[in-house]
Amino acid sequence: TTLPESATVNAAVCRQRIIVCMDGTWDAASARTNVFRFYNSLKTSYPLLQSTHQEQEQKEKCSLPYDKTVCWSQVAHYVKGVGTRNERIQKYLGGAFGLGISDQILTAYAFLSENYKGEQDEIWLLGASRGGYAARSLTGMIYNVGLLPCEHITVALDKAYSLYRRADKKSHPNNPEAIAFRHRYDCWEPDIKFVGCFDTVGSLGVPRLPWFAGGSLLWNLFHGLHSFHDEKLSPNVKLAFHALSIHEQREWFRPTIMKYESIKRSDQILEQLWFPGTHSDVIGGPKASRVLCNHSLRWMMIKAQECGLVFKLPIDEVCGARAFLYNDSYKNQLVYRLLPRTDRYIDPILFRNRNALYMNGHFSEYITNEQLRLFRSKALDKFLSNIKEQEKGNDNNGSSSTSSRK
Repeated sequence: TTLPESATVNAAVCRQRIIVCMDGTWDAASARTNVFRFYNSLKTSYPLLQSTHQEQEQKEKCSLPYDKTVCWSQVAHYVKGVGTRNERIQKYLGGAFGLGISDQILTAYAFLSENYKGEQDEIWLLGASRGGYAARSLTGMIYNVGLLPCEHITVALDKAYSLYRRADKKSHPNNPEAIAFRHRYDCWEPDIKFVGCFDTVGSLGVPRLPWFAGGSLLWNLFHGLHSFHDEKLSPNVKLAFHALSIHEQREWFRPTIMKYESIKRSDQILEQLWFPGTHSDVIGGPKASRVLCNHSLRWMMIKAQECGLVFKLPIDEVCGARAFLYNDSYKNQLVYRLLPRTDRYIDPILFRNRNALYMNGHFSEYITNEQLRLFRSKALDKFLSNIKEQEKGNDNNGSSSTSSRK
């Protein structure tokens, strides 16, 4: 490939983007999930130059202009989901209890350690469902204990994870023990440039089953094993994007929203957006609608590209079809058809203040109102009702303020 004069290997600065893509429960590359499709679309040649169409798109709408004085490379790693082992018992234990989440986190952490060379590099994390929880936990681990240099990874990785797992003040980054650990092993303290998640559901990414399926017992056991994971957005994250399912109706699959820490960094950006389709449709995979999963994937790829990531092909060639095909998640499998129906509830608090979801109730870019009305979902109806109540309250407050100034 012939390099343009304005972007040569001898550029003023050579930088690296390190991208880790973490899949959901029982999902591997063969499942063709959105996380894998994202990973498979990345351009990883070196030196990395944006193609003409990407450069033009950034000039038109990107808040981060394309800098031709910087020579970039991209290195990526795909981490398959928990419960993907061949052994049947371990496979289902992984699905039920999340056994394997720690493996996902440590695998991703080790890859970052091996490739991170300094603050000129960028760290990007992608995850779907429980893989999204692993990605979010990984940001917390790096925030609390730092990122080990590759020469210390063999002797200190388990120590780092044990310190993070304590979930007490000793693992806080400002605690003397955490500070001593970082100093002893000369840890990096990097920012996370980008975190992208597809529909994290249930606390710690685990749906809560009904009582006759061992719900409370399994739930309590799982939380005893994994209560240390971070649910809030760590201060070391610069940009976070979360695609959520609005048509998922099962109560067991209640969405786990990203939230800011009580004190957030001033330049931190968080966007969360509802998408048409069920949980499987938003994360992609063998049970997903090949039409619907393109909506969330396209949005995530556009956000990533606007922030600098480079793909092999134009995004519309990767996820071209953008129609709407509705489905009822209760009819996907026999077990759901046999069980009593309990529809998912979305807490109205999610529509208020700084944790409010981005673009609440606006689906026009993805589906028409006529298409939306074809599928009457109780979760969706309640969601739209809360939006109207919020807007009415805002209008009343505005009227009151205007009257008081007269």
